[in-house]
Amino acid sequence: MKLPADFHLSDPDRLEIFPKKGCLAIFGLPFFIAGIFMLLSGLKIIPFQNADEIVSWHYLVIFGMGLVFSSVGGGLMFGRSGYIINRSSGTIIKKIFFIFPVKKISYPLYGYNKLIFRLVPGDSDSADTYTLSLKKSSPGKDLQIYSSGFYAVAREHAIFLSKFLNYYLEDHTTNPVETLQPKNPDYSFTEKIKVNPLQHSGPLKPEPMNSHVERAPHLLRITILKPDKN
Repeated sequence: MKLPADFHLSDPDRLEIFPKKGCLAIFGLPFFIAGIFMLLSGLKIIPFQNADEIVSWHYLVIFGMGLVFSSVGGGLMFGRSGYIINRSSGTIIKKIFFIFPVKKISYPLYGYNKLIFRLVPGDSDSADTYTLSLKKSSPGKDLQIYSSGFYAVAREHAIFLSKFLNYYLEDHTTNPVETLQPKNPDYSFTEKIKVNPLQHSGPLKPEPMNSHVERAPHLLRITILKPDKN
């Protein structure tokens, strides 16, 4: 199996899923820099030209704004989360990082029995997203473990994970929903025809048209004749 991006096999039974930050890290850089500047200004390490006109409590406000900006920017730059799926121990571990690991949540792998691949439509402020989730075997909330804005990328990860876990893959991007077997979830349409040719015998030929066409200057008349019931 080809290993997709964002997936890492530390050993044959241990899969690590840690999506890259990408543009979010760049977007958080100006917030982080502005926050650091405000923190230093609030501590009077960076002086203001009109320092004599600034009331003491103003520095507390500036310091508080610095905490907010640096936290938001630092979260976008250094914060990340991911999953570690271990088949041998039967666990799914979610790790949350802020430079260093700050939180760890463990889920039992046996509590999930299939993969769900679906489209989450966007709106005027966000793009469409394709998500990959583990469906609980009992009533409860599904566990989303991967998402991408690109169909081909998300499907590649879904197929790999279906084979890795030996779980059925439900593709909710099609209508009706298609359930793919873990052994061959990446069948192309041509391969599906070869596997089961009776279900894909090709489109039916159209019946002969029963109409009459008359041409005249500046006129085209088409008369559809009543079909013969005999």
